[in-house]
Amino acid sequence: MNPEVKIGDRIVCIHMDGDSQSVPIGTEGTVDGFSETPFGKNIQVKWDNGSSLDLLEDVDAWILSNENELQNESFESIQKLLKEVEDELEQELSMVMPNVAPIPKTKKQSAHVVSKIIEKDFGKPFTPFESIDLNARFTRPIDKIRFFEYYKTFLSEKESRGFGFEGMIAGLYGGDVIEGKNKDDVQFPGGKYYSIKLVGNNEERYDTGSVREGFEAVKRIMDSHEVDISKFKVPADLFESNVPDYQKYKKLVLDISFVPASSRGNINALSWIFAVANSNFTIDGYVLTNEQVKNLLLDPKNVLKGKTPNSLGLRNSSVREVGDSFTIKFPQMNENDLKKFRYMADRGLQTDKIAELFGEYKSKIRYDVLDYIQKNPDKFLGKIIDLYRDRVLDILLKKDELEDITTGVNEQKVTFKFLDKK
Repeated sequence: MNPEVKIGDRIVCIHMDGDSQSVPIGTEGTVDGFSETPFGKNIQVKWDNGSSLDLLEDVDAWILSNENELQNESFESIQKLLKEVEDELEQELSMVMPNVAPIPKTKKQSAHVVSKIIEKDFGKPFTPFESIDLNARFTRPIDKIRFFEYYKTFLSEKESRGFGFEGMIAGLYGGDVIEGKNKDDVQFPGGKYYSIKLVGNNEERYDTGSVREGFEAVKRIMDSHEVDISKFKVPADLFESNVPDYQKYKKLVLDISFVPASSRGNINALSWIFAVANSNFTIDGYVLTNEQVKNLLLDPKNVLKGKTPNSLGLRNSSVREVGDSFTIKFPQMNENDLKKFRYMADRGLQTDKIAELFGEYKSKIRYDVLDYIQKNPDKFLGKIIDLYRDRVLDILLKKDELEDITTGVNEQKVTFKFLDKK
């Protein structure tokens, strides 16, 4: 790793110290020059993602890349390095999270906790469905860690990520989750209901959920119209058909099935959010009306087999062409970022010295608590003095230095009255 390079060489970033978001692991670039700094030699790079951050020889890591295709040996070494970096990140995250209070993974609890965080940090929820850069907006480090850890579940826990995303959407944009196996997952003020779908990449199909109720009802109608229904075993069999006469039956299936449980009398009360959880910690979301989704499914070229026999699959690319887009950028952290938020002996940081005040519990004190004490020493000392005034005064009087000690309004100022030893 870190081979010598010359101008024009193609390289792959393995680690960018302190800014893994601008140049993520695996980003390729072209060496553009060199510079000397008081901190060492910098390698100037034009990264393929548009960044122009320099590589620092002492702290960053890279390997050479074949511009057309990495050799098998190089590819395997990259995968090994990436796994080592990811393992170190997971280990560091596991050490930090017990003191952070993670966002719950169930959708109702996650919606509640996320909404409380947003209210505390920003005063009110975001406007549905505006684009949000949470990485830039959050100022409290603890919230960056919470949302970073939560996003990782979107990438790793395929079976449960949908429920977690529903709770996240409700919490961010001021909605209420709807529990149960309904088409409507989240309700927003004004009687607006949304069915929410999340996938892991732009090639994965969206699943619309069960349309069994509508399909069985429409099959009975088709049978009464003397239509041969023996070939329609599952809904996709009907929706993949190109027969023009079947369009009215398809539409009726959707009209019956795509209705929110909370508003059965209104076939247009439901809207949809389709989203992709990208590996760069950015959600690409698309908002579609019920009518838009129905029109897509009425065209056989957009329809795929559902994930279950009673559901329909919707081609990902067709959603992107129609929906109104928004993005949510989540905080992205590396192991060095996380190390700043926990106690480490002999590191020399002020927060570590403050943690030492708590003795055997020093490793259990949350970073935001230590950060608060560091930034508000007078207020912290004032509260200690007010709580243990007599004991503090006794200790200082024994040193024959102090006559009295007082704290100001809201403990913002501590005043010591020293003895006159003349």
